[in-house]
Amino acid sequence: MIDDEEFYKSSLDPFPSFLNAENIDGNNLSQPSRPQADLLCSLYFKNIDPFLKLLHRPRFFYDLSQFRRGVLNHSVQFEALLSTMFYLTLISLSEEYVCTNFESESKAKMMDNFRKLAEKALVRSGFMQSHSLVSFQAYLLYLVSLIYPVPHQSPSSPLSLPAPT
Repeated sequence: MIDDEEFYKSSLDPFPSFLNAENIDGNNLSQPSRPQADLLCSLYFKNIDPFLKLLHRPRFFYDLSQFRRGVLNHSVQFEALLSTMFYLTLISLSEEYVCTNFESESKAKMMDNFRKLAEKALVRSGFMQSHSLVSFQAYLLYLVSLIYPVPHQSPSSPLSLPAPT
């Protein structure tokens, strides 16, 4: 049985239990190469964005350009957005497509890496205390990735989200 003081302390934890910063080992994580990142961004806007209108495309690509030049003033939050976009996009791809186009030995291994990258970036961005729209967008994309881990049907088909009821 949890006493009142223990419950109060646990309710002060700024991170959801599924995002425990202590469990994220960032030492063995690999970022995608520039061509892989470009492909993942393109696939996000092809497969995910038509069904989940969360990002303003022109603003995203402007921020991406600024981020790559190192002059974006909210780069930590944008890194979280990129990481969650990449993870969600991987969910929409087939094993065969991932192995062929990303030179990965398996989709599962790559997804595990990108999930950890997304979690680490979200924690670094301070998304739970942030008032940044970009942090909120990153967190929403992460939540969608948890809710809809839908197996992929074909390399070019979009993420299968259920029809509204």
